[in-house]
Amino acid sequence: MNPQDYHDIIFPVALSLVPEGWDSPEARAQLLAIALQESQFKHRRQIGGPALGFYQFELIGVRGTFLHHRTGPDTQAIAKVLGYETAERTHLALEDNDILATVLARYNIYNYPAALPVEGDAEEGWRQYLRRWRPGRPRQKRWESNFREAWRIVNS
Repeated sequence: MNPQDYHDIIFPVALSLVPEGWDSPEARAQLLAIALQESQFKHRRQIGGPALGFYQFELIGVRGTFLHHRTGPDTQAIAKVLGYETAERTHLALEDNDILATVLARYNIYNYPAALPVEGDAEEGWRQYLRRWRPGRPRQKRWESNFREAWRIVNS
């Protein structure tokens, strides 16, 4: 799947499952930038690692979102409605369930206590990405172009 199709097909459904007001250009751009950074929308399974889905969630990240005091009840309820009772089953589903993966990614972003980055503020987007995704080998060089590409898609 390419990022434009993901934006046009997956986002409307996934973002209808999160609280009202969470579907914004800033949220969409940050989600796209993260998925571009993590997988380039090419790898649903981390090469040589445990992360799954275009956002490359590890089980610990799913558990963190499930147990977080701000997001746990909601993310667990959504996962259950979609047929996934545990963090472990939810994690395994992320490889192929883009709607669930986007919902969890949006809740994960929500847990950062700052406003979402606006267009042109790749530096703040990078800070928030590092804080919420905690990548093992961050590659800042790619981030700026991914952030710009995400905003291009959102604005198209």
